[in-house]
Amino acid sequence: WPAGLYAIVADRGTTFGGAAELVVRSAAANRAVIVYSELTDAAYSPFGGASLYHGENGDPRALSVSLQRPLTGGGLRSFVQYEVPCAEILDRLGIQANPLADTDVNSWPSMLMRYNEIVISGHSEYWTSRMYDALTVAHNRGANIVDLGANEIYWQGRIEADPTGRG
Repeated sequence: WPAGLYAIVADRGTTFGGAAELVVRSAAANRAVIVYSELTDAAYSPFGGASLYHGENGDPRALSVSLQRPLTGGGLRSFVQYEVPCAEILDRLGIQANPLADTDVNSWPSMLMRYNEIVISGHSEYWTSRMYDALTVAHNRGANIVDLGANEIYWQGRIEADPTGRG
């Protein structure tokens, strides 16, 4: 697949089951990168009963969420409202920016050092300390940072493995 942002839609016949965001990275040497926010979208998704903001039917909110579940509710809205328009605008304007997920930055913080321009899409509220530190180092090395949203880098998130060892 060409590098970019994709939505994988799950349905059960005529019933929508949610969507998963997929970022296909590029090996191309571009000056710019766009960082899409999987962490924030997952935080707002109530799939399985609760998001970090709301539970179902008066249940308490979740204290942690899995990245291995589809986006529904607020998580899907966040993806469609913020991530998708950023990808569409880059495509329409012909701007060559390598796509990354914020979880990619968490896994390989040095990836940001390859770029002179860093674009943060939409509503990227949750950041790990590794992501924040990588952005700070890139900024201090002279990278330009474009923030296309509000409430950015507001909550510190943590990515931990589940009992089976998956992140």
